[in-house]
Amino acid sequence: MAFRAPNGNYHYRVMPFGLKNAGSTYHWMVTRMFDSQLGRNIEAYIDDMVIKSKKMGDHLKDLHETFSVLRKYKLRLNASKCSFEVGSGKFLEYMITHRGIEVNPDQIKAILGLHPPRNPKEVQKLAGMFAALNRFISRSTDRCRPFYRLLHKWKDFQWTDECNLAFEDLKQYLTNSPILSTPEKEEVLYVYLAVTNHAVSLFLIRNDGGVQKPIYYVSKSLQEAEQRYLPLEKALLAVVHATRKLPHYFQAHTVVVLTQLPLQAIMRKLDYTGRVAKWGTKLGAYDVKYMPRTAIKGQILADFVAEFTEGEINQEDTMVTVMTIGMGNVTLWEVYTDGASNRKGVGVGVVLITPEKLVIEKSLKLGFLATNNEAEYEALLAGAQMVRHLGGKIVKLYCDSRLVVRQVNGEFEARDERMKSYLERVKGVLSLFKSFQVQQVPRGQNAHADSLAMLATSLGSKLPRMVMVEDLLTSILTSISAVRVHNIRVGPSWMDPIITFLQHGVLPEDGTMAEKVRRSAPRYWLSEEHKLYRRSYAGPYLLCVHPEIVEPLLEELHEEVCGSHTGGRSLAHRAMTQGYWWPNMQKTSQEYAKKCDQCQSKAFRRYCAGMGIRNGYSTPAYPQGNGQAEATNKVILAGLKKRLDDAKGRWVEELPHVLWAYRTTP
Repeated sequence: MAFRAPNGNYHYRVMPFGLKNAGSTYHWMVTRMFDSQLGRNIEAYIDDMVIKSKKMGDHLKDLHETFSVLRKYKLRLNASKCSFEVGSGKFLEYMITHRGIEVNPDQIKAILGLHPPRNPKEVQKLAGMFAALNRFISRSTDRCRPFYRLLHKWKDFQWTDECNLAFEDLKQYLTNSPILSTPEKEEVLYVYLAVTNHAVSLFLIRNDGGVQKPIYYVSKSLQEAEQRYLPLEKALLAVVHATRKLPHYFQAHTVVVLTQLPLQAIMRKLDYTGRVAKWGTKLGAYDVKYMPRTAIKGQILADFVAEFTEGEINQEDTMVTVMTIGMGNVTLWEVYTDGASNRKGVGVGVVLITPEKLVIEKSLKLGFLATNNEAEYEALLAGAQMVRHLGGKIVKLYCDSRLVVRQVNGEFEARDERMKSYLERVKGVLSLFKSFQVQQVPRGQNAHADSLAMLATSLGSKLPRMVMVEDLLTSILTSISAVRVHNIRVGPSWMDPIITFLQHGVLPEDGTMAEKVRRSAPRYWLSEEHKLYRRSYAGPYLLCVHPEIVEPLLEELHEEVCGSHTGGRSLAHRAMTQGYWWPNMQKTSQEYAKKCDQCQSKAFRRYCAGMGIRNGYSTPAYPQGNGQAEATNKVILAGLKKRLDDAKGRWVEELPHVLWAYRTTP
């Protein structure tokens, strides 16, 4: 290492320990110097700096601003390494031009000149070269998967035709590699997802005058445990991985995920896995929105979306996929339901097929007695409610019960009172859809739902790796027969913006308030009854309390039948254990405890002082703090001494008699 000093040049053959962090220190210094210019007209990484101007007339102005900063901090440049008025150049091993960010031609030339690897070491070298260009390669993990499987095969290494085909395909791809674009400040960015059995991929783009231009490709190879995730979970994993890989884009821009999958509904669902709730909390820190996928603009994007399939596809399938995306998919949800009642119990099975042909299974064990027909109605209601929770508007339900289907369609009349109640309930739920259809299917075609109802495996079909099992303890008719006594109307509160956002996705107009609501919303869950709950990962969800109801609730916990006049901290803890939550619980509880007359004795002390009465206070709950323990021990020891005059050393046998005498003596 060498550097210039006022007295001359100093050279080190071995860098001193104090200079080992010189690179990071220098980068920190450059960042502080050009803080107002970074991202606007200059890009800097340690000692590499690029002054950029979008217009030729602004370039001299940008140069003058930069050199003014250099003079201010007395930083000198090496003139032999400086270039001016350059239309394109190399920066951080990428080519920066007026069109965007391009692949370094030297890297492409090096890859095109490679021969097929002959051992795992050469495969590692090849994989490293492609890893340096991951941001330019669409679904790089899928394209390089044949290479990755050879990395650890030192004994049985064999370069197959599949590997050679993938190698040549990557060479051909890099000869026409895409040109990446850079987003503008506060510009809305868009994301497309691709999911396969062994990898997830994400494509970040921007909309430039109606043309979608690429910004970054992200791809991740799934671990063995991740390969067993449901397709919806894999799609969420792709978004979470992108936030870790590209946090600067997600922090500075609003990102819209374009997908037909109900990702937002899944994250807000109560009975899903813990990792989905954790991912929802992480994504809540960013301004991420979800919208249906629309028409594709650009061949590169069409190639990426056309690969959203598992397995190989031919050219005709690719054309059909692209045309379907451009025209808009039919949002028809199909539901197969079945109920079973026997001496072992009552069960309900539901098989839901989304418009993207994703299969979701659910099995419910009923905690009450029901006939077969009642179980069939329960299955229909459970299937319809699942579609509603996931945002479906058009549904087609299949059931193998001829009686239930014809009663719902109006062909048969329900005579039994319970059947009439079930029929009214089903019609009420189905009326909430834009379009619905209930159709009877043979029992053989409904074997999948029947197997879930019987809590067994499906015959001749593959079940997914996860089945959600719930306990339904009360009949749906129970909630219908309940009588609502009164309805308390309360004013606006802190909960209203969060409820509006969770229910309708609408944020407040104020930017600061909107950011606060968006970040805090993943910590809450909105029930079907529109009650707001605070998520808790270590216990049950806590019901959020309106500010106007906080004081009556504290009064009940502090003073009423079950109250014990506890302190502020204990009172707040008791409210949480009872399942309630509101902001500033500790402060509110302490203020309430201070206002309790029975807990405060200042007024009584002032009265006694005015009357000339001297009063002393003790703490019966803590006798060791007021001398009662010492007094009690003194009496017990005196009694033992009297008893031990004739029985020396036998105080253990005499102690119960002394204690009995002490407790019974007035």
